[in-house]
Amino acid sequence: MITNSQGQMHQTLAYCPFGEPLIDVSNGSYDVENKFSGQIFDKESGLYSFPARPQDPYLGIFITPDRMWWKSPHLTSYHYCSNNPIMRIDPTGMTDYTTEKGKVIGNDGKNDGNIRVVTDKKEIKTIQDNHKNKTTTPLDNVKSGAMTTRTELGESLNVLDRVVRNGGINEESSVIPENGGIFDIVRGERANGDQGNFPYVDGNNNTSIHGHPTAITEGLSPDGRPQTTSYDVNPTRPPDVPNDIETFRDYKRNIIVGNLQLGSP
Repeated sequence: MITNSQGQMHQTLAYCPFGEPLIDVSNGSYDVENKFSGQIFDKESGLYSFPARPQDPYLGIFITPDRMWWKSPHLTSYHYCSNNPIMRIDPTGMTDYTTEKGKVIGNDGKNDGNIRVVTDKKEIKTIQDNHKNKTTTPLDNVKSGAMTTRTELGESLNVLDRVVRNGGINEESSVIPENGGIFDIVRGERANGDQGNFPYVDGNNNTSIHGHPTAITEGLSPDGRPQTTSYDVNPTRPPDVPNDIETFRDYKRNIIVGNLQLGSP
């Protein structure tokens, strides 16, 4: 229940365990923005906009996979609170600073959806020490690595998941418009092999994401070792199909995901 300073009721809210609205009664036109688990509810799509990925309260799952899915192989990568929202919570899913392996190490104190992948060992230690001491690390103090966003990371995992599901041999793609959120993503059609095209989105400051394997296993050598062949970053293509370099120039940021299947030397 939400009241004013005199104790008068403005709005009463109640939810089912996975966030499905049960009671929503307001006095007048008042409607609180942050609802179940403190998240914004999009009435048009029926989804909660969690920082890392959208959640469907009617199905009780997230609609994009967990970026740490390998830590819980016994659960679906779309689960919410390990399918136990009575005993568990999942308020955000991501913060600001991570290592190259995706380990969250701290934040800059701003909930702006940006993520910095930090590569310098000294900077990593400083951020970890600050976080341990409950202190944030200003972004201006971090120079290594690269910037991305929660939306980009979440959609990158979605692209990777689509590649895995199609057998790992067909390219999948998505485009995120400039300043776009999870509801603005445009997903492309599955390609035949690596001859794919990005879906069209107007503008030159968008983010492209595409996924395909960077190598494929081709049987065993005479001594029993796996043999592999790598894809060329800029393969030869028909004259009417632009190569990767020409295509990437049209985007602000380009993200490539895929399973690296390399045999032992």
